[in-house]
Amino acid sequence: MVRFTRWLGLGVLLASLLAPGMAHAAKVLYWADSWAGTDYWTPAFALRGDTVTTASSASDLVTQLAAGPWDVVVVSENGNNQSATWAAPVASYIASGGRVVVNNWYNNAALDAATQTSVVGQNQTAGVINAAGVAAGLSAGLPSTSFTLTNAGWGTFSQSFSLAAAGGAQSLCDFPDGSCAVLGNGGHTLRLGFIPDGLPSAIGARLLANALGLTATSTPRVVAPVPTLSQWTLMFLVILLAGMALRSRRFQA
Repeated sequence: MVRFTRWLGLGVLLASLLAPGMAHAAKVLYWADSWAGTDYWTPAFALRGDTVTTASSASDLVTQLAAGPWDVVVVSENGNNQSATWAAPVASYIASGGRVVVNNWYNNAALDAATQTSVVGQNQTAGVINAAGVAAGLSAGLPSTSFTLTNAGWGTFSQSFSLAAAGGAQSLCDFPDGSCAVLGNGGHTLRLGFIPDGLPSAIGARLLANALGLTATSTPRVVAPVPTLSQWTLMFLVILLAGMALRSRRFQA
């Protein structure tokens, strides 16, 4: 019995190694209109192992919202202002309990209210992940809690936010004149105050993966990616160990 327990414990340990790559994957609806620099969202999804459906346009984003369910919707509007098409439907989606991570570069009353924010400034470059952001995990895996944005070619490349007075929103990242990341609606929304292609290349994908995880970790629906070769190898070892344990018990009987 002792030997069987030892084999079983080792098998459980190996099986647990499979979990980190799968535990937080999500079913994501993603729309970005254009990029002047690098799209860090796509590698961020890959880091997390997310299953991603990419909307082809603002109108397709609205159509796809109803085609879910989605664990998280990511909206990254960086170029033309197409809020007349998507802002109100996304706000309604949030009001119905949907989870959204969003960045844009202008004021919009529907989006501001839905994300519990107001725009108070523009084109700041120095961001600092504050204590609340560190506690939430926004800085996990980053070399520093501070970062410097660059302008990849936009007229407006960052926004500073104030928080709705009674909304319960929380700033996770600070610019000199306001917040650069606001977690709202009990963790269902995250509004980023920068166009993502302005992030440093060394941290862009990781920071966005962390940001997405803040809204995705408590969703009830978890979608696991296809296991990698190393994960299949560990699965094989677990099965092999289980077989050896059963054989050992048979010989001892």
